[in-house]
Amino acid sequence: MNFLKSAGAALFKTGPNVCANIGERELILQGSVIPWALHTGTHKTTGENVSIFIWESNQHSNEWDISAARNFIRKLKILKHPGFLQYVDSSEPQPGQHGQYVVVTHHVTPLYAIDKTSDAKRMVPWGLYNVLRAVSFLNSECNMLHGCLGVSAVFVDDGGGWRLGGVELTSSTTDQSPVFAEAYRCWQRGTLPPEIAQISVPNPTSFMNEHKPGPIDAWGCGCLIYEVFNGKLESPSQLGNFGSIPSHLTTIFKKMLGSNPARRALPAEALNNTFFQDEVVRVGLFISELALKEEDDKVRFFKHISGTIDQLPKHFTQSTLLPEMVKAVEFGGIATAALPALLCASSTLDPEVFLKVVLPCIRRSFSSQDRSLRLALLNNLDKYISHLDNSVVEKDIIKPVMAGFQDSLPAMRDATIKSMAFLSPKLSEKTVTDSVMKALGSAQGDSVSSVRVNSIICIGKVAVHMTEGAQEKTVMAACARALKDSFVPSRKAGLAVLSAWADKISANSSANLCTPVATAVLDENSDVRSAALSAMRSLMKRLESEAEILDAKAPLELENPSDTLHMQQDHSTNSSVNHSCANSFTHTAQATSNMLPSTSIVTDGIMDDNDDAWGQLDVSIEQPSAPAKTESTLKSARTSKATSLTPQRSNLGSSSAVDDDGWGDLDGWGSSNDVLQSASSPKQAGKKSGRLKLGTVKKPANDMIDWD
Repeated sequence: MNFLKSAGAALFKTGPNVCANIGERELILQGSVIPWALHTGTHKTTGENVSIFIWESNQHSNEWDISAARNFIRKLKILKHPGFLQYVDSSEPQPGQHGQYVVVTHHVTPLYAIDKTSDAKRMVPWGLYNVLRAVSFLNSECNMLHGCLGVSAVFVDDGGGWRLGGVELTSSTTDQSPVFAEAYRCWQRGTLPPEIAQISVPNPTSFMNEHKPGPIDAWGCGCLIYEVFNGKLESPSQLGNFGSIPSHLTTIFKKMLGSNPARRALPAEALNNTFFQDEVVRVGLFISELALKEEDDKVRFFKHISGTIDQLPKHFTQSTLLPEMVKAVEFGGIATAALPALLCASSTLDPEVFLKVVLPCIRRSFSSQDRSLRLALLNNLDKYISHLDNSVVEKDIIKPVMAGFQDSLPAMRDATIKSMAFLSPKLSEKTVTDSVMKALGSAQGDSVSSVRVNSIICIGKVAVHMTEGAQEKTVMAACARALKDSFVPSRKAGLAVLSAWADKISANSSANLCTPVATAVLDENSDVRSAALSAMRSLMKRLESEAEILDAKAPLELENPSDTLHMQQDHSTNSSVNHSCANSFTHTAQATSNMLPSTSIVTDGIMDDNDDAWGQLDVSIEQPSAPAKTESTLKSARTSKATSLTPQRSNLGSSSAVDDDGWGDLDGWGSSNDVLQSASSPKQAGKKSGRLKLGTVKKPANDMIDWD
């Protein structure tokens, strides 16, 4: 059944049987031997854009036109030089019948229809070089005559390169009946040399033996150069005026148009002209011969092109350079050298070109076993990350990249850490929190100091892409760990991250971080000290802001009646507790007084500054007349003993109790005058109170106190 359907479809099929879907007609070729209608189309298998040349013969068509159309198809099939149109498919009527002549080629545009943009002008040296090289190949290697050179025979491909067409009259010296001689009525005599243009009816059998292809096409190349820079050639007399032809080409231009055919400059000679010493020409030549070059030459070329690729025309880079660089990365054995050039080119590509050509190569390269290739991918990530879709990074790229954290090569671990700053914005919060941050945290303990530094810096950058609840905790832990690192740049990096996050973390976290940061203020390295001071200012600014907020809330809280009632209840409760404690202390003191002998502490009020550490206290014990001690007496004794056991700074200078230049009054510890007054005996209350001179005091041997 399928066979019958196919046979029926072929029987009733309309249109030419070619491998392309024919689209709209763009134009009719001007100046061509055959008035081809140029159509756009797509390849049925690959979907690529193609160009379709169509000419239809009828009963009114001349026989030489039909011969020229058939010759066009035959010559394109056999001319496999990169300077000619690339043949894809064709269709023609059977001999003796009329119908459509269809030729499918790669997508091209006539040179005369190209807009004169800056990129198009930059491609002129390379384009003209390609055409001259194709003509030289045709004359010297194939022994063929083109015979129809001019702007109408030149086409431009998608990469901006020039391709030679117009081969309707192309003939070989071995042809029994060359089409060029048979179809002399189709000659474009304005672009033919004088010795050929004056022939009215050539002899087909002897023409190719009498006239060499080289001199004839040399004249045609001269006409082509004129039309490229000055427009269409209307008359051979115009060739005497150089017009806009560059000065470098004028000499070779005159030699090509010499009156003596034997002395004309051939196209091969023109290829050595200084006009073609151009960057685009050098790059195009090397790429076209890349498979024949030595490996060292390839490495030098790709290193050179990495720095100049942004200066090349965009279409030339996309269509000519890019495919060859992809091949070099995957199959050329020089992936490490070719990859940076490929990635540099990626920054200038259209998004659809990157997705179609470069992205598949990058996916395969990330999974490669070649460590140097993966390292080059990571080091150049900034050049192509903008072209990567989030889903591609999450699905295909992050997993092989994460393996670099466990690599034995420090450079690979370091490059992997740096890459997280570029990849994390394209990952989900869960992946960043569960995978990336854990790996970065482990990298803080790496044995290589530079890896530790970059890990803390990367944590500061990547933390913003974590889940909101985990950001603060992660940053605080990472900064605290970095401050303990013995490597100075690690401590500086931790403080820098802390300063950047100071206004993003809570006030409680800021307060907790003040202590380790304050310790770093006394770091032995001046840069760390400066960074610590900067971080401390950021933290204090955050705390001051929070304190102002709390101060603004305080009056509002006090205005609440329930709060006032609670405060009153708390005050009454505290008063009753204090009263109970005082009564308990009084009863204890009275019970103790009945067990101890009555004593009275007397001091002479003088301590020798030259005594040992604790000095000597002159204490006299007298028996009182009263049988019992009062509460005030016990209180004075305890106070005096406490005074004698209190450590004092040595050599405070003044004989007063405590000098303002010494310790001064400490809030919450009471006044020093009160302590000295309570040390006096009740019997001496009416006398002049003795004064203790604070100096070096010897510590009692029977009462050791560990002040550490």
